Amino acid sequence: MASVPSLIVQLTHDTYILNECLSFRFEKERYSPSTVLTGKWYCKQDEFDDVISLSLMIDGKMLHVGYPTSGCEVMYENGRRVLKVNSRGYTQALALNQPTPGLQFDIDLETLATSAVVCPGVSYQQNTPVVKYVNYYDGTSIWDAIVCYSIRATGTYPYIRGANTVSISTTPSDIGVVNVFPTNLISFGSGSDYSSLISEISESDADGTYATFVAQNEEAISKNIIRKKEIPFNYEWIMDSELGLQSMLNYSMRGMCYDKIKFFGYSGGDLLDYVAINYTNRLPYIGKISRLVLEGSQGNIITTVHCYRDAYCDN
Repeated sequence: MASVPSLIVQLTHDTYILNECLSFRFEKERYSPSTVLTGKWYCKQDEFDDVISLSLMIDGKMLHVGYPTSGCEVMYENGRRVLKVNSRGYTQALALNQPTPGLQFDIDLETLATSAVVCPGVSYQQNTPVVKYVNYYDGTSIWDAIVCYSIRATGTYPYIRGANTVSISTTPSDIGVVNVFPTNLISFGSGSDYSSLISEISESDADGTYATFVAQNEEAISKNIIRKKEIPFNYEWIMDSELGLQSMLNYSMRGMCYDKIKFFGYSGGDLLDYVAINYTNRLPYIGKISRLVLEGSQGNIITTVHCYRDAYCDN
């Protein structure tokens, strides 16, 4: 049975479920603070000028819940009304809100995030480690602070699990496996992207003395990439400048090497779930999902996953 990408449109006083999809694209990525949805659905209503939220559901699984961006437009195409949508998941608010500067002491993930601003529709992984401090400073967003917390607590970068759950675990408790078979496999390969690599970061101290802290990226240097960066003292990492510099170098390596699998259909899957290619005449491939893209229309979905190999993603 073909998968149906359903759009749930919540208005101020009504809710509509649209099942006739002309086209859609959904994406979530290991280092992005939110999911992204674009698409077109046939509709019977003339106006959607008071949209509160847009949700994408496929095979009973909620993949995206967020707010409209760039507006929602109703137009006529081939004699029928079409709703065009652009939407970001609610966790995007974490990157847009800048709390009052100040140190937060002895906090876990949820306490840190909600002590600043309560963002509707956002949830957090429970029972996370307590760290001694995280610092909001001069325009630091909630997401920036969560990144700092996650690296200090677990040594890894945070990500969005489910529709809008901020997670930091490298092995989610509900981890799943997406099985891909030769009959629905479109392509499988690997690639590299060194466009963000930084080879060295030099940071001044709180008094402005240049090059007080220096960190080098041997991974970049070994690839003959020389890209140096000078930054002022980073108060976000006020008590651990070395770890702060290393986190910047690690982030610059995001997605630098990856495997890419493209296949027909929708088989579930989420960030950090496993994807397995079950060959009949060779050893199976197994990797962890770092980027998930769904594209298609009514009953015709193509899935593309990337499995990163970088400082925070090890496949």
